[in-house]
Amino acid sequence: MVNTSDTSEQNSLEPRKTSAWRQIAALVRFLAFLALLIATTIAVVPFEKFPYAAYLGAMIGGFLVLAVLGTVVYFFFAERGPALIATTIDLESMAALVIGIITIIIFGVVTLMSAETPRVLLLGFMLLGIYLYYVYRIIKENIRIMRENEDIRRQYGELREMDQEKTNFITVTSHQLRTPLTETKWALESLLRQSGLSEPLRSSLQRVSQSTQKTMTIVEDILQARATGKTTPELRRADTDLTALLQEIAGELYTLAEQIEVSLVLTPPEKPCVLSLDRTQIKRAIANVIDNAIRYSPKGSVSVTLRQSGGSAVIQIKDTGIGITVGDYQRVFKKFFRGENALLVQPDGLGLGLYNAKRIIEEHGGTIDFTSVTGKGTTFTITLPVK
Repeated sequence: MVNTSDTSEQNSLEPRKTSAWRQIAALVRFLAFLALLIATTIAVVPFEKFPYAAYLGAMIGGFLVLAVLGTVVYFFFAERGPALIATTIDLESMAALVIGIITIIIFGVVTLMSAETPRVLLLGFMLLGIYLYYVYRIIKENIRIMRENEDIRRQYGELREMDQEKTNFITVTSHQLRTPLTETKWALESLLRQSGLSEPLRSSLQRVSQSTQKTMTIVEDILQARATGKTTPELRRADTDLTALLQEIAGELYTLAEQIEVSLVLTPPEKPCVLSLDRTQIKRAIANVIDNAIRYSPKGSVSVTLRQSGGSAVIQIKDTGIGITVGDYQRVFKKFFRGENALLVQPDGLGLGLYNAKRIIEEHGGTIDFTSVTGKGTTFTITLPVK
């Protein structure tokens, strides 16, 4: 049996060894360049003609020149990677550096041509070759980066185009589904209002109506999720009795709870609880949370309570269902996220209900949080500011 950990460790050490050898080679080249630069300077500059004060200035200037050259050389010999690409000399700086080097070369050539010693000429031309090599590396590196950036821009443009096509498809499909679903819902409600229906037929129609309502909710969730990141439509706030709204939601979800043998209990406050809300939006948010609690508590119970605490209305939705694992806590409200437990109970969900619920509640200035014990149940707490 192959020890994969040892193999991966050896593979990770190989790049480190290669990197170390490259750094050593770069240091040797740099020291050779400095030695050649110093030798050329000693051979060309007539130091014996300078006064003592000039020596000090020449030494300081030499140190500054070496510091600048060392910084430039670092860019050539450092490891290549995204960090280097992000900090590499831009085109304008590269042009300025090239012009400066060309100027130095011109002055150097003039000086060397006036020299009579072949040794000085040889050292000078070697120095000239090194300068030209550096210029070549600058130009080559910038051309490579420009090509990479162009490829990145092209790929980004293609991805944006594909994303827009996907968004358009989802939007058109969702809108096309909305109308026939609404008509089907109205027809079913009309049939259910008729008298004389047999109990089996009425039960079947109620199940179809419930499935249609669930499909409509999914379509609305998709449209809401698609709109995220764009301009959020203004909330149409109006005075809303939250107690009556919860009773309405419980009534609509009672059939679903009955089908999967879940006891749904609503405990309203003694007094009306009136808030300024966008009724349609907040109803969808609360219904999504209660719907989730019912679906993930088969043969269990779901209790919904409403109370006022200070300047807030607090809704608690407590179930005895599968619970949420600790590892999923940070992702519960993420778009399209579904926990492992949820996939086992409801494999056909989208993972948009809680995401949209949180967004809508926060747009109203409220909060939503939860506590959970795996295998024992979850309690969601929704807090909304009272008018």
